[in-house]
Amino acid sequence: MILKPPKKTEHLLQLEVMKERYLDIPPDTFDSFRRELSGYLGEKSVPYYVDLSDIDSHYDIYGLRLQHNDHYFQIDGLFLFPSFILITEIKHLKGKLFINESDQLIQLKDQEEKVYQHPLTQANLQKAQLQSLLTTLGYTNIPIHTLAIFTHNQAQLSFRHPDIITVQQFPFQLQKFVSSYSERIYEMDQLLHLSKKLIDLHQERRITFLEPTREILQNIRRGVYCPNCKPIVMHWTHGDLDLQ
Repeated sequence: MILKPPKKTEHLLQLEVMKERYLDIPPDTFDSFRRELSGYLGEKSVPYYVDLSDIDSHYDIYGLRLQHNDHYFQIDGLFLFPSFILITEIKHLKGKLFINESDQLIQLKDQEEKVYQHPLTQANLQKAQLQSLLTTLGYTNIPIHTLAIFTHNQAQLSFRHPDIITVQQFPFQLQKFVSSYSERIYEMDQLLHLSKKLIDLHQERRITFLEPTREILQNIRRGVYCPNCKPIVMHWTHGDLDLQ
């Protein structure tokens, strides 16, 4: 059961508005927009494959951002089962993907090479923080497994790792986990109580609105957009908004 579904973050919604309003989009704003949109599209594609696993006894939380010990950490997909908890790091990247000798994720796309943190390193950092938080909340002794999932249909993984998979493999991996973790630690009502606690602790990233400097205002498209044909701006004509 999904308790917190994938949805656009407030940050992404703000970036979408900024993208529409800019006459010339600053590169850092466009990069932020692409990262946030990629994260949302990745999370959005996962529930379908969870359903294909035909496993009923679990609670699912997407896009969970928590604070613990003065630090924030975000979990793309958190799945709570009676016998274990699964943390998923979801990547919506395309192109050739490989792990270099320094344990970095390398993306090769359109003759361009990009470097990312190893997805399991990210997930294991989240695991350590979640374990500490669960102990504070009084939940201990439940195993936590980490998994990296690549969701883009043009992702070419050029390496093998049991805990780094494509989203199409996710249903089978879930079935393996359920078989492997056979000892029941918590009942479903206890898991539901924990899930609701975690959702109550969720904190959206604070939105930083643009400071209306002269330079920024000169680069902003002003006016009221036509809802059907934006970014065309409507004009006030004879007491009503209309296209010109």
